[in-house]
Amino acid sequence: MPNWATFKDSQAQATALASAIATWLTQCLKTWPAANLMVSGGRSPIDLFERLSHTDLAWSRVRVGLVDERFVPSDHPDSNAGLVRRHLLKHKAAAAALDELVVDDLGLPACVERANARPPHSRERTLVVLGMGDDGHTASWFPDAPELTQALDPGRVGDYIALHPQSAPHARISLTKRAVLRSAAILLPIQGEHKQAVLQTAAEYTDTSFLRNTVPVSHVLNQSETPIDVYWAP
Repeated sequence: MPNWATFKDSQAQATALASAIATWLTQCLKTWPAANLMVSGGRSPIDLFERLSHTDLAWSRVRVGLVDERFVPSDHPDSNAGLVRRHLLKHKAAAAALDELVVDDLGLPACVERANARPPHSRERTLVVLGMGDDGHTASWFPDAPELTQALDPGRVGDYIALHPQSAPHARISLTKRAVLRSAAILLPIQGEHKQAVLQTAAEYTDTSFLRNTVPVSHVLNQSETPIDVYWAP
């Protein structure tokens, strides 16, 4: 089960999360030549990204990767890579490298193949920051995506998979469950009472062998392979 931290508001949450990420990266870079920070998109992490961009650390040795991405052009407003470039890779963090998932002149299968051709990220050097939707999806593991079972298959080869959720716009490229759990730690910030209730429901799905349960985030909550910290604010 995850460790749970509660904050008075989203600003305090973002401050604590940025501090935790910076501390982890700094400690990692004391031992390893490089570190991997895997981040999620959407509106929620903007404040976090802005705070991190002013953090003083060896950003030139940090690779920022995407937990998931919408299959849209790089200049599309829904692009997670664009969000990271606008709000994180600036100021002191401008020296960090970004591993993008969508190449504008490639189709979706080719983009997934390209992402999976990269060497798998090292557990000791990778921190994953997830998000969660109101329906309990994390990464792009939407409950109604036909490829959900494949994304959650612990034996699947390849870090990334294409998904086509029926309840959300755009096809997606997403890390698989196996890839997410092959990290040093997972951070999960959520906001609001509704998401708190969804997460509590997800925690009750202790039998994650039932791959198509209705709350996919349960697959990162109910596991002992990788530590997970939840940061919650009203």
